[in-house]
Amino acid sequence: MEELSENIRNFLFPGDEEVEMYSHRTSSKEIADKIIEEGFKYYDSFQKTTDEIINDMVYIRYWDTLRKQYGEYIVVIAINKDLLRKIQKDIHPKYEAQQVLSITLTEVEDNNSDDMRFLFPRQYIKGYIERNTGEITTNSAYNPSYTPPNIDEVIKQLNAT
Repeated sequence: MEELSENIRNFLFPGDEEVEMYSHRTSSKEIADKIIEEGFKYYDSFQKTTDEIINDMVYIRYWDTLRKQYGEYIVVIAINKDLLRKIQKDIHPKYEAQQVLSITLTEVEDNNSDDMRFLFPRQYIKGYIERNTGEITTNSAYNPSYTPPNIDEVIKQLNAT
């Protein structure tokens, strides 16, 4: 990924979106497709398995070099900045805004883990890039301004704990 192709640059930075963007790597096209269809599952902290995407080639190359061993499929996640600011203003600092936007999962996949399990809505998944070919797969449900219907309840619940 020496230079970003014009298509990839336009996909990541269209110029008209006020979004915060993150990437998540996976080695499987099936998993990348599943994330588009169902949303992004994460444990405990959104920040642990994503990296922020910044419009700076040195920064992008640096993170690409560090993370390429995690897989050739780069899932791109984008959230409206105004929505994030509103949530961050309203929640206790020990929580991430992404937790407010996520569904808390109750199924147990690992009996040895006390980590919280979350599902980040598919509306925030912009799509993914196949690193080796530059092919882009977009998500037709992508809506970075999507606001879950129970957002106020989740904020109250988190702030009460």
